[in-house]
Amino acid sequence: MEGINYSQIIQDILSNHSANDVANGTEVQLLFDAEHHHYQVLNIGWKEQRRIYGVIIHVDIKDKKIWIQRDGTESSFT
Repeated sequence: MEGINYSQIIQDILSNHSANDVANGTEVQLLFDAEHHHYQVLNIGWKEQRRIYGVIIHVDIKDKKIWIQRDGTESSFT
C-alpha cells in the first residue's frame, strides 16, 4: 500500500461531492491542509436573516489511517 496517495484520493472525493451539492443558496467551501492532513467541506452563508455555518464533512489522516471525524451527508435517526 506504499504507492497510495490518500491525500489526493480524499481531495478528489470531497471535490466531486461538493460540485454536486446544492446548498440552498449558501456557499460550499473546500478546506484542504495536505501538510497536516486535515480536509473539510463547509456550508457558509445566510438564509433569510440567519447565519449559516456548518461542517458537512471532516476527514483527517492519522497514523496512515483515514479518520472520518464528521459525515453530515447522511441522515441520522435515533
